[in-house]
Amino acid sequence: PLKTGVTCYAFISKGAKLTSVENLLVNPSGSGMTDDYAVNSTVSSAMEWDNHTSAILWGTTGLDYTANFDSVYDGRNEISFDVYPDSNVIAVTRIWGIFSGSPSTRYIDQFDILFNTAFSWGDVLATGNAALMDYINIATHEIGHGVGFSDLYNTCVDETMYGYSKYGETKKRDLNTGDIQGLVKLYGA
Repeated sequence: PLKTGVTCYAFISKGAKLTSVENLLVNPSGSGMTDDYAVNSTVSSAMEWDNHTSAILWGTTGLDYTANFDSVYDGRNEISFDVYPDSNVIAVTRIWGIFSGSPSTRYIDQFDILFNTAFSWGDVLATGNAALMDYINIATHEIGHGVGFSDLYNTCVDETMYGYSKYGETKKRDLNTGDIQGLVKLYGA
């Protein structure tokens, strides 16, 4: 439940959003997870966003060992695993699009997600291993950036888009009230 007057969502660039159905490519190399688990869990994370709006955000999700964390636009939404220079960063999303002008002209065209291999990845719920960073938990949060959401800090700690996580956490697998309110505002009910 939300406190009266509290907004528990924030958008990147004043409402930039996806304007077409997007596909996802997953490269689980280095993750310690099976290919099937990585792809199916990515589908689960993406569909958590799709399931709370009438908009269709996601198309196919496929395995692609060439998917990487790009520094330049290549038109592919890629998810990969590698060392990130800051060992405290669990995962990071890089977004391309148009972020200036009127709200109606802003949009997200591509995003890439890098999961830091300094962390041990897996399925906390299935294994009961709280020493893992739950992939679905973090993927749902990171895909939220690709949908158009910013991190939340200091408030709204139960939201998927809250900017901190820890080993064993699974609550971000499911969107919370504020996440859903923001999604409906951005994409419709």
